This record gives sequence, C-alpha cells and structure tokens, in this order.
Amino acid sequence: MHKLRLLIILAAIMLAIRPEFCTADDRIKVIIDTDIAEDIDDILCTAFALNSPEFEVLAITTVDGNVAARSRVARRVAQLYGVAQLPVAAGYVRNIPLQDTTYTGFSGGVRYGEVAPDEKGLPPESPLKADALIASLAERYPGEVSVVTIGSMANIGQLLTRFPESAAKLKQIVSNGGNFSGSEHRIG
Repeated sequence: MHKLRLLIILAAIMLAIRPEFCTADDRIKVIIDTDIAEDIDDILCTAFALNSPEFEVLAITTVDGNVAARSRVARRVAQLYGVAQLPVAAGYVRNIPLQDTTYTGFSGGVRYGEVAPDEKGLPPESPLKADALIASLAERYPGEVSVVTIGSMANIGQLLTRFPESAAKLKQIVSNGGNFSGSEHRIG
C-alpha cells in the first residue's frame, strides 16, 4: 500500500507540471530503482513514468532477491512502452552489510515473472551493475538526475559505498518505503 503513495506523488508532480508547458528540456531526469514484479504496483509505477511526458526515464535498475528475473520484467515493460533501448541493470540481491550473492532461490519474491520468463525477444541487459549505471548517469548529467527508489535500498547503499563522488552529483534520491510494524523497522 505504501507504494501506492509513490504513484500518487508522481501523479501530483505530473499535475503540477502541465504537459502543454513541458518541453524536452523541462522533463525530470529519473532512474527508477525497483523490485519490480513482486507486486503489480512497481510495474504500474514504471509504466506510468515511461508513459509520462514530464519524466525522462534514463534507466531502470532492479534490486532484491531474483534481480535477473526482475531485470527481464523491467526490460519487457520498457519494450512494451516503446523504449526497448532503455538501459536496464540488475542490482544487488541483499542489503549491506550482508555479502551480495547470486540468487539461487526459485522466485526471489517475483510473482509476475511470467511477464518475461526467459530472455527470448528481450533487449539485452546493461553490462553495468545497477550502482555503476546510476553512477555513470550521475556523471553524465551532474545535478540533474533523481533516483526514485521503490524497492530496497541495496543499490543505493552500494552506490554510496563504491561511487561516493558520483552519488554526490545526483540531484536527489526520492525513496518510497518503510516498514515500521512488529519487530522489524526498516526503510526500503
């Protein structure tokens, strides 16, 4: 439900920036960092941003669990919205300080994997890992790129650790998330 709030925030931003006044130079440069395919909301949020004249989506990065399956779903969504060339990079399976690993589980939280069950017909994944892709785009567009995190913050943690100078060149990191129920309290 908390991700619905991000969708509402994105809608409010879109309403605040009227399309008739929005030029290519006015578009907000964003990178979507997502655990897409776990719930339908990340697919909807990504599709919303890709279809918006107010946003220039520079890349999608995937995070948490089965990042390879998530990358396939993100590439399929980009393909369906006519931006198959959009860089999509797999990110990190686990949060710092846990050592990252290759995910070997069955689903890894991916419930909508049937959207792209294999690589057939998909554009290639970025050769860069998520943090490196974010860093390279921050370097290319200093002070202009907003990272919108709608999954765990593992990729952002790695970015801040491995590429701190590049991370400082981001315009902002907008995070939607947080779980403050029961004994678990975490962001992302």
